[in-house]
Amino acid sequence: MKIALLCDYGFDDAIATLHLFNNADKFDGIDILPVAGNFPLETAFNNAKRLVYNAEVLPEKLRIVNTAEIEQKGENIPHIHGNDGMGDILPAEYEEKVSVISYGDWLNEVNEDYVILSLGPCTVTADLLSKKGSLPLIMMAGNINERPNYKSYEFNHGVNPDAF
Repeated sequence: MKIALLCDYGFDDAIATLHLFNNADKFDGIDILPVAGNFPLETAFNNAKRLVYNAEVLPEKLRIVNTAEIEQKGENIPHIHGNDGMGDILPAEYEEKVSVISYGDWLNEVNEDYVILSLGPCTVTADLLSKKGSLPLIMMAGNINERPNYKSYEFNHGVNPDAF
């Protein structure tokens, strides 16, 4: 089984990713798909690379998927997730340690061996499922449009209601 982890890389998603790395032996591969949400996509993408660079344990079959070809809305909520989206705990500098694949190329590889773990807004999740059909899907809770999950708080449903 392979896992696709869709994250907007707030602090909570970073912790979930590190937990997944520490349990990587349970999977045949891990693909990280940064998505816009708590911050714009570029920040989430760089945060994924920074997190990988600073991780103590890295799975052998780990890749980052660049989802930039999908239009995505992002917020900027430093009062929740710090100035960088992950609580300002990691140094800004990093070197790329794993391969990056485009979303289109990655989508061509996706098959029934994948489980989708969607921790951020569902813009990319909805696109993935519309193009690949039914795949096992696990979603983070808190996807409602009421406080504290919307309007400058955790707002996954609010970023793209149609995707939900």
